[in-house]
Amino acid sequence: PDYVTILIGTNDIFATEGNRAQTQYRLPYVPTLEKYRENYERILSRLQAETSARIAILSLPPLGEDLDSVINQRVTQYCAAIQDIAATHGVYLPLHEELLALLDGHVARSTFTGDLVPVLSAGVQRYLLGKGWNDIAAEQGLHLLTDYIHLNDRGAAVIARLVAGFLD
Repeated sequence: PDYVTILIGTNDIFATEGNRAQTQYRLPYVPTLEKYRENYERILSRLQAETSARIAILSLPPLGEDLDSVINQRVTQYCAAIQDIAATHGVYLPLHEELLALLDGHVARSTFTGDLVPVLSAGVQRYLLGKGWNDIAAEQGLHLLTDYIHLNDRGAAVIARLVAGFLD
């Protein structure tokens, strides 16, 4: 490839909650920020060794829209690590920062709990009932996320703009 964009880490952070690493993800270890950095560096080193692609690294979206939550404090720590990694391996695309700016003034109705029911509900509403991602988000009281994890159209547009700028 000529270009590679990377957006990874949400599941790593999600797996740090409780015993999800072993039960849901069947990992042999509990994920840590150190292990995440190590794996990310390994991925990037391999990309650089095996391709001549220009690499762009996106920071992570929040988990839920309660930016003061413990999980979003962890997201911020991972984003700082991503920015450090990008300094030596590619172009940093500030997805996290841009999404936070769009959430400025938005009051979250609830905090991300790791419950997968909103994810399943969003899928049913979208694929069986034909609702739009932004409408599904609004019903949950969310501005940029459909189900506390995945971006709606507004949030995805930020990724599209950042990546298009990188490609240009």
